Amino acid sequence: MHFIMLYDVNIDTFILGLMVFIIAQLEILKEKLTNITPHFNDEAKQSVNINKPQRDEMFLLKLNKAVIHYHEVTKFCCLVEEVFSISLFAQFGMASGIICICLFRFTMPAPWQYYIFLATYITVMVVQIMVPSWFGTRIMEKSCALSHAIYSCDWTPRSKEFKSSMRLFVERANRPLSITGWKMFPLSLTTFTSIMNSAYSFYTLLRHMQSR
Repeated sequence: MHFIMLYDVNIDTFILGLMVFIIAQLEILKEKLTNITPHFNDEAKQSVNINKPQRDEMFLLKLNKAVIHYHEVTKFCCLVEEVFSISLFAQFGMASGIICICLFRFTMPAPWQYYIFLATYITVMVVQIMVPSWFGTRIMEKSCALSHAIYSCDWTPRSKEFKSSMRLFVERANRPLSITGWKMFPLSLTTFTSIMNSAYSFYTLLRHMQSR
């Protein structure tokens, strides 16, 4: 039991650590895109030593580096999904069944100490699927914010190549990054709500069969 407990805690915290790393990289990328071009006053100061073609080339290079950074984050997110996809599917599926069984067990007679055990167990199982769902939602929100972050830079006077690269990046960033469980459901609060609704539906079905 101690081995299983330590195994579950280590795996869950490791997955959450990888998801936090993805969120941090998306936040860094957002800052890069926002400050990819200087403000008007800063650009006026630089125009004394750098002409417009050189500035456009410099900004385009910074944009390309940001695109490469986003591509690496996407590859890392796909790697995390590939490694932990099946385990996440099993974790969410078993948690849904355990929550349903615990709810059903509440309706049966037992000592009050056992009810405390059931309440603690069901709380732990809810937290176990809610936390990765919340982090998955944060990844989706941060990735969607990148397409809005790049509009915060001074892109209107930039070159045609810069605007073309920017348009392509926005089209790609409009598809949010996500981690899915066995290619069936994304880790999000919407999925968490659906799982809780399904568990309660199975509980009501078992309760109805018991009453009959």
